[in-house]
Amino acid sequence: MSIWRVNAALHTIVSIVILWFGIAITYAQPSDSLIMTGLSWNPDGSQIALGMIGRIDILDVPTLSIIGSLSSGYSDQILSIKWSPNGQYIAATSTNYPEVFIWNLSSERYSNQVPSITLLGDNRSSLYHLTWSPDSQRIGGISFDDALLQIWNLDSKTVTLALRGIQNGLDWYENYLTIGVGEGASLYNVDTGQFIRTIAYHPAQLSVIRWSPDGSKIATTGTDGFVRVWSADPIIADDIHRLMRIHISQSMVASVSWSPDSSMIAASGFSGEIVIWNISEDRLVSATNAGVPVRTIEWSPTGLSVAYTKDSLPYFDIIHIEPSAVTNSGSTPTPSPAAPSP
Repeated sequence: MSIWRVNAALHTIVSIVILWFGIAITYAQPSDSLIMTGLSWNPDGSQIALGMIGRIDILDVPTLSIIGSLSSGYSDQILSIKWSPNGQYIAATSTNYPEVFIWNLSSERYSNQVPSITLLGDNRSSLYHLTWSPDSQRIGGISFDDALLQIWNLDSKTVTLALRGIQNGLDWYENYLTIGVGEGASLYNVDTGQFIRTIAYHPAQLSVIRWSPDGSKIATTGTDGFVRVWSADPIIADDIHRLMRIHISQSMVASVSWSPDSSMIAASGFSGEIVIWNISEDRLVSATNAGVPVRTIEWSPTGLSVAYTKDSLPYFDIIHIEPSAVTNSGSTPTPSPAAPSP
């Protein structure tokens, strides 16, 4: 088993947590007091962006050394980060400011410059759930306080779609938007704004929506601590149905992410849960508990690691997935007391 090395020269705290299926490694831990929620991989999995206070740090993988920073121009916490599918842009939002900040990486090269593009709509409060169009030419976000979803065009810097009454959950696949409205997930045509259908229901308010990379499934989470996986092939069919329900958290599921091959999900909870579940085989791969809220979790585009943020030092960890852990050997690991039940 190989262990990734950490560039300790930049760190105040370094820790390595051995898990039964791999290794959790910690990068240069900041001394700032923050609640880290912004995290995003670049498209090839060679770099990762982390939201700090007033800036985004760009880390090299696997050394986890900081190779650059991007400044928001403000001293507030970065909330949401999303690397564009073409790798050219990073978009982010910040507490206390309603704008979407966008850096053009091809021109700025992580040189600590202020954003290239600033997008402003009708929202008065901060935006969450940033999501890019597949062609990286549009970006959307939700203002929870304003109950407003907006889509911007990067070239014109204008809002091309605005939907009110939206508070939670947003994802983009081809020309479809999936949006959380109360206890349901609704499907919209992103070009026309036309409502198509409701595709999922929760007994509690829906909080996160994620399409599988191959477009065949949708994962949704609610405030009841469950992840529900739905068929979505084809998405406009009348027989969309729930494939499975997975208990993740004793409180609320904070984040969920698909593996690149659409066979597994990683999910985290506000009660500290970190769960890897094989969707194809409907089995637990691993469950552990960080002891504090784990707010964001993202699968690497390489499929070999999962990054997550949490509310205490170390604020950020990467779990290195051993290939043998995702191969069914005929047995299921014994879960911890906080582990989910299918």
